[in-house]
Amino acid sequence: MLLDEINSFIKYASTFDELSAQKNQDLGKSNISVEKFIKSTSKLSKVNDATRNTHAKTYATGKISLKIEENLPYFLTEIDA
Repeated sequence: MLLDEINSFIKYASTFDELSAQKNQDLGKSNISVEKFIKSTSKLSKVNDATRNTHAKTYATGKISLKIEENLPYFLTEIDA
């Protein structure tokens, strides 16, 4: 049963190693967006360093909840804590 479930997923193929022209264009847009964000972070955080020039710091923490969809195969719902 488990093997049948695993085999039903998309298998790796070398065609996944290449991006389509549209995905390359989308990736370029994403890169520009991230670059603009990084350049603006020093203004947003009121410090002189941009995000990529400083070490990560914790400014806040949050509480989340995780909902596991009911129709997932059981081996995808196993979470090691």
